[in-house]
Amino acid sequence: MPPSNSQEALHITQVSPAKPSNLTHTNLDFYFYFIKKALTYILSQQVPSATKIASAILYPHATNTTNQTTMPNSTEDQLRVLMEPSLPPIEVMAPDSVLNQKTADEHNATILEVRGWRTTATGDRLLDLATSALFYNCIFNAPDILTSWTPFYFFFYGTLQVPHVLQTVCRLSPAQYNVNPLCPGAQLMGWRVMMWGQFPALVPANADDDPVPGKVWKCEDPMHLRRLCGYEGTAYRMAYCTIRVPAADGSGRVETIYRARTFVSAVPDDLEEGSFNLAPYGPDC
Repeated sequence: MPPSNSQEALHITQVSPAKPSNLTHTNLDFYFYFIKKALTYILSQQVPSATKIASAILYPHATNTTNQTTMPNSTEDQLRVLMEPSLPPIEVMAPDSVLNQKTADEHNATILEVRGWRTTATGDRLLDLATSALFYNCIFNAPDILTSWTPFYFFFYGTLQVPHVLQTVCRLSPAQYNVNPLCPGAQLMGWRVMMWGQFPALVPANADDDPVPGKVWKCEDPMHLRRLCGYEGTAYRMAYCTIRVPAADGSGRVETIYRARTFVSAVPDDLEEGSFNLAPYGPDC
């Protein structure tokens, strides 16, 4: 993989598209819609999204089976900090006085930044944007506020590694997916996998834990991010992460993506030890 010119821009070459699934997008949309309507009343802070429940029903056997490139001018301590787990806040902070507005603005801005958003808004306007990002997985812009969104890389370690699951969740056409496919062979540093029922969830790693294997995907549209957040549900939260990926030139080198994103557990007390089995989702996973 060629080196990037910034921390959050790294080119990843295409991989061959996955074989088509027997389940069409239309069928999956029907299943997801039906199950979402049937199970809406049980969705809460510690219940998975309807589409994730649908995934469990559609794949009942996918159960709990109980040389590096660095950034220029970075010291070893700085790199270590970058590779440690980073958890942005999941609650907004109200600026209740002039004295704490700067603190509140910095806090609320981090909620937007992990989702790729930057804005000139401050005070109550920034509070509104951060609230929208947390509760609606999107923001509602205004003409007098300059807001921008920057694509970033995701690390997937669960069902989103499955090509047709990602395509269905993000509503990607085959052509869109072929241009920007999942890239295998990635390793996540600083986190480890536990199980939330039959779903994997990340928690901070111990010193002797192995890297987590998974796939990398570039999120290029804020609507895709909104759909991914809806799929994961409120039992997961976004976090920064460091990913190691094989170089695209086949040299065997390993390159590093800093400040990528992934979904980690928001309910760590509900997790159990175990591992995730991707095999039931198909031979191309």
